[in-house]
Amino acid sequence: MGLAVFKERRMSSRKQLTGLLPGRIVNSETGQEIVCRPVDVTEHGLGIVVTSNLEPMREGLILHMLLKEGVIPLVVQWSKADFGKRDQMRYGLAQSKKKSSPSIEDIFTSHGCIRGA
Repeated sequence: MGLAVFKERRMSSRKQLTGLLPGRIVNSETGQEIVCRPVDVTEHGLGIVVTSNLEPMREGLILHMLLKEGVIPLVVQWSKADFGKRDQMRYGLAQSKKKSSPSIEDIFTSHGCIRGA
């Protein structure tokens, strides 16, 4: 009997994070800070777990990561309950960037937020 093979849809591999953010994440519409734990990052996106009782964030919502160096726009791509944990949602965020700006993975790397790096 063979093992099921998980096919990764991402073009680049995920990097595990230390659990620290290089800046604050806020809702661009309300200015409300999103209290979250970053889980993993790729060249183009970020996975987070939100542990507060906020209204669920809808797909397409624009968030901003506020850094000393500037603002990084992020777009909510998907959401799901975090593996059955009560009151926790997992979100996939994609970086909405200009060609000249660094990738989200580079930002996390430069701030020492990648596990084992």
